[in-house]
Amino acid sequence: MKLIMMSLISCLVFIAISNAHAQEMGSIEIQVNEWNRDLINPDDTKIVIYQDKNLVFTTLNLSTNPQIITGIPQGHIYSFEIVRHGIHIPTSNIVSLNSDLEKTVIIIPPEGGMKFKVYYSDGYTPISEAKVVVRSTNNAPLISTITNNEGQTQRYWLQATKQDEFYFVEINLGTGISYIYSPVRIVPELARDFKIITPWPSEINHLITVSIFKNNEKISKDDGFERIPDWEEDGEEIFYGSVGPGIHYVADISDLVLGDNVYYRIYSQNNIGNFSSGLANVFQAFHGIRP
Repeated sequence: MKLIMMSLISCLVFIAISNAHAQEMGSIEIQVNEWNRDLINPDDTKIVIYQDKNLVFTTLNLSTNPQIITGIPQGHIYSFEIVRHGIHIPTSNIVSLNSDLEKTVIIIPPEGGMKFKVYYSDGYTPISEAKVVVRSTNNAPLISTITNNEGQTQRYWLQATKQDEFYFVEINLGTGISYIYSPVRIVPELARDFKIITPWPSEINHLITVSIFKNNEKISKDDGFERIPDWEEDGEEIFYGSVGPGIHYVADISDLVLGDNVYYRIYSQNNIGNFSSGLANVFQAFHGIRP
């Protein structure tokens, strides 16, 4: 009986010691440096910590640099991945945690360069003063700039991408006029030029349909309106017409550039006073206006 009791006590002591050892925790101090050894800005940077190579232990935002992560079980091997601006950056850093505190310094691979040249659909007419926004895969804006007279931007440097990741670029000429270009992949230490050909014509010189609406309903002569809009650009009348049976007007307009603003006026039948007036973007005019 004594032998049985001693065996039970020995087992309980062994289990208690094993549990105490399994519950020992430690900390890892992680410092993340640029390729030139400068500390990176922790903004929009995450750390993925893997336990024993493939099990994700935790994912956290880098709030300071360096940063100490506490409450990590000892007796395991930890590896790390950096996520910066939505781009995943694998590292070769490995920590075998067998003490209260271990330290590791992660060096980020070199950035890659990008410069954009933006053109109309003909492929050779540059778009000047276009807003160019570079976004990450999580849609965060990283760069915002304006094209010069040659349709070009300055060169910018961002984190290099993996094969299955990329940036995308938004070209914007004004409200409702934008074009998305992707993928933009960056190679470390390589400066690349990207030629972006938008789907927009350099001039609008074909038929444009203009419809007039009131309370979401198209109007006609029966509604008491005779002429639909005078269109003016820089004070010069482009065309005017009448509201016909088809409840819309088609005009042949030339030499308008996408993004230009034109002024419109809509008259009543007796031409006394304006029913409506204002500015309309050429892009809006192309698709119809709703004063």
